[in-house]
This record gives sequence, structure tokens and C-alpha cells, in this order.
Amino acid sequence: MITLVPDLIYRRARFADRNELFHRVAEDLLAGGYVKESWADALSAREAAYPTGLPVPGGVAIPHTDASHVLKDALVVVTLDKPIEFGEMGAAAGSTLSVETVFVLVVADPSGHVKFLSKTIRAIQDRAFIENLASAETAEDIQAAVTAKLAA
Repeated sequence: MITLVPDLIYRRARFADRNELFHRVAEDLLAGGYVKESWADALSAREAAYPTGLPVPGGVAIPHTDASHVLKDALVVVTLDKPIEFGEMGAAAGSTLSVETVFVLVVADPSGHVKFLSKTIRAIQDRAFIENLASAETAEDIQAAVTAKLAA
């Protein structure tokens, strides 16, 4: 299980678009020693080629990139004050959807990556879970909800 720390939780955050969100998250991950300098560019390139927006209630995206850009595991959770557009996973090129919650997966072990991604995708299909994150009052509330859901 990847540990979720309050410093990597952005509650009711405002970003103009996904690139601004990626830039901010990359700065914090780099400062915390979680990723290499190459991570942000790799994340943006992967998201452009393989969009991660999922058409679930509230709209959720799960951006991630290759483990070769990661130094240590992390999970970043972002609840947005206003939705931003992400490309829709599996849809026609250029299809977008409004996303209100973002889970950024930062996984160093390629074999653990798929397992954690699958577990996260199952969790976000629970509408009550996503609504709970959106209404959480503190980063610690989000941390507790995510930790409990992903441990189940």
C-alpha cells in the first residue's frame, strides 16, 4: 500500500488546467524527493498520448507515468474547486470530460503500478467515496478516507 501523506493532498484546489496542476504537483514531488526532474515532462507526454479521465460521477482522472521517472512511491490526491478538462480514457482522440478529483499515481515498481492502478480504478467507481472526498473538510479527512478505501 502506498502511503498517502497530507502534504500531497490538495483540497478544493484551483488550477486553470491540467498542465498547471501537473506543474504544481511536480514541484512538490520533486522537493519531497519522490520523482526525478524528468517526471513532469513524462507525465504530460503520457497524458497527451494516453488520457486518464474517467467518465464516473464527478469526473476523475488518474494521471501516471513510467516508473523510471520515480524515486519513491506516493499518491497525490487533488479535489478541485472548479472542474478542469482531461482527455477521456478510451474515447476518440480529442474527447474531453470535466474532472473534479485527480489521483496522481507515483509508483517506482513497475509491477506494483498495475495493481495499484486497478485498485484505484475500483475505488473511484464508488460514488459515495468520491462525494466524501469532495466534501472533506481537511487533508487528514481525505487521507483517512483514501487509506481506508484502498486498504479494503
